Amino acid sequence: MNDNTFFLDNKIIDHNIIYHYFDDKKNAFHIYSVNIAQISDLRTMVIFNKINKFLKTAPNPSSDSIKKKNVNFLMDNMHKIILKYQLENMDIEEGTKKLIVDSNIILDLRELCIDDVKIDYVYLRKYTPKTKSRNDEIFKSRFEPCNFRYFDIIFEEESIESYQKRIKEIMNYLNKVTENQKCIILLQEINPILNAYDVLQFYPEFSIIDPIFGHLMKYNHGKINEKIFSKSFNVLLTKNFNHRIKKMENDKIIDFFSFKGNEKQKNDFQNIKYYLPKFKLYLYNIHSFLFSNKKIITIMETFFIQEMKTMEKVLIIGDLNFKFTNIYLEEFKDLLDKHSIKYELFSLPFSGSTYEGKLYIQ
Repeated sequence: MNDNTFFLDNKIIDHNIIYHYFDDKKNAFHIYSVNIAQISDLRTMVIFNKINKFLKTAPNPSSDSIKKKNVNFLMDNMHKIILKYQLENMDIEEGTKKLIVDSNIILDLRELCIDDVKIDYVYLRKYTPKTKSRNDEIFKSRFEPCNFRYFDIIFEEESIESYQKRIKEIMNYLNKVTENQKCIILLQEINPILNAYDVLQFYPEFSIIDPIFGHLMKYNHGKINEKIFSKSFNVLLTKNFNHRIKKMENDKIIDFFSFKGNEKQKNDFQNIKYYLPKFKLYLYNIHSFLFSNKKIITIMETFFIQEMKTMEKVLIIGDLNFKFTNIYLEEFKDLLDKHSIKYELFSLPFSGSTYEGKLYIQ
């Protein structure tokens, strides 16, 4: 089942709904993977050297006006404003952000933007380059003079009400199609998690298995921390499913999807491994960063396939973010066929050459 048209056309999601039927005779069940893009703000992602909007298929006139050359001008000159207002030594922990409320700073940033854009929020952040990647080299050249402090700018932000409405529409659909089913729902990119929970509580048919508050509180020594609750989460829900689901420690497959070189790009809540003892099934809920062509083939050949084959039954499902030219796509499929790994791949609606989907041995 892959019912995407309504949700894509109405800009509720910008990924495919991925479906898997786990056939275990009397204990068969259904799995749905849905990426509900987090609040779809138009914003800088300075450490990745780009402007991003999370709901990528949604029309946004402002994004057309923020030209690439002007983005580069903004990022090249941002350090001057940090130095001007003596923010280079402000105490700030990596991974956190501080809201900037000084209207003079915001005005100076608007002038750097060149284009006539509005700015909803400005955050001061810190990042120390850790790799020899192109992005880190660019970041270092720009922000070393200001002690690696930088601004992330949100030009436009979706309202919480709009985000919750999108979640509600997806949940209404899932509730309907799973009416008499035993099923597992895997969600990706849920953020803010607390606002999503406000919606999910109205669907008692579904049980929230992960993340649970007890698990989150362990990470934070009993305190609700902005650093955790501002992150993007994968969520696991069940319906009519009374079997144990065990959360597993990270393994090499999780690390593959979470790391870029030596740098961890995804937080601990974005790529998750589970085990279902009743079915002897290892289940991976994936939201990866981008891999391309030969690198995917090489990693598959050198360890990924071997790791999958150590498990009797395994399903890896979600936003794989595998980018292929046609030649490498066919090579990838041939490799999976050679090792009897079943798969379904769906091109992302906003990128015909980038794929999400599932890999499984059952």
